Amino acid sequence: MANYFAQDDVPMVSRIHFIKSLLTAFKIVPSQRWILDSAKQFLRLQVESAYQQSVIMRLNGDVEGSERVIKLFTIGLNIGPSAHAEIAGLPGKQEHLLRDHILCVGRIMRGKGRFEESKICFQTCSRPPWLPKYKRYLVQSSLADLYCELAYLTDRTAYLFEAEEMVEPQLKTAKTTIRIRQGCSEDAALLVRELLAVYGNLRQLNIVDRLGHVRVLIALARLSRGPEEARKRWEDVLTWNRYYNPSEEEVFTCGVVYLFLCAAWYKLGDTAKSVESFQNAMQVLRRKRVQFLIPGVGTYLFRDACDQIQSSMRWSEDPTMSKGLQPFY
Repeated sequence: MANYFAQDDVPMVSRIHFIKSLLTAFKIVPSQRWILDSAKQFLRLQVESAYQQSVIMRLNGDVEGSERVIKLFTIGLNIGPSAHAEIAGLPGKQEHLLRDHILCVGRIMRGKGRFEESKICFQTCSRPPWLPKYKRYLVQSSLADLYCELAYLTDRTAYLFEAEEMVEPQLKTAKTTIRIRQGCSEDAALLVRELLAVYGNLRQLNIVDRLGHVRVLIALARLSRGPEEARKRWEDVLTWNRYYNPSEEEVFTCGVVYLFLCAAWYKLGDTAKSVESFQNAMQVLRRKRVQFLIPGVGTYLFRDACDQIQSSMRWSEDPTMSKGLQPFY
């Protein structure tokens, strides 16, 4: 029953009535521990449902819709002195819910590119010593990714050292990003191979797993040793993105990938393919807002792609491409 009420098409008011009914029943029959367990399960499912829906919309380029899902969810919870008194009265629940809300706000701020505000949110969430291990990993990973963004934007390498100190060995995806930003290609390549093996052994990938897999493929492409290897790996990123999202139009990340392909094809001497990739990139970038869901895509990865194009191409011989890229540079 909890699974039914957690579905997206069930009105929020019905969900609230359901959870209140469970808690009322627990008061009447306190020995029935399963009732309280059902209420807790419902809250977890509700959070998971809102988060997954938000991620899907953001991957599809609907940033405003993604933010609206989170905001409606937090409004629906209506956390306050008198709201959901039964839930808030449970030991530590209100503080845990508050931390979850701050984490959601941090994600929204990062999605908008407001990294300083996002940093404050993530740092606040990382402080309590009683934080569960899985939640600590989540916060540390988010904060480490954010420090990589700030290291690029502020040109302060100290952020990379802070990120490295906080990331535990289990957070290999975040550590891969840090190693690449530090120029430690061999360490990063080892981590990428380990992560690809993990994703290769997964039988069913949820939306978060798929996003993580694409992120690792991007890291692999960044570690390419030559233009042919880079071309193949960047094309793999596009292939997997289409596989995971067969009916969706290409998002901002795809536009950045096309820029890398543009540079790779040019280095291989195929000007026609290079121009085609550039045109594909422009079609996506002009249509989609900048996205920050995958760390670096809207900042240092995009800039790196632009730098590769500028350094490898004779802009005076192709003013159309120079003019096309200028608004985004």
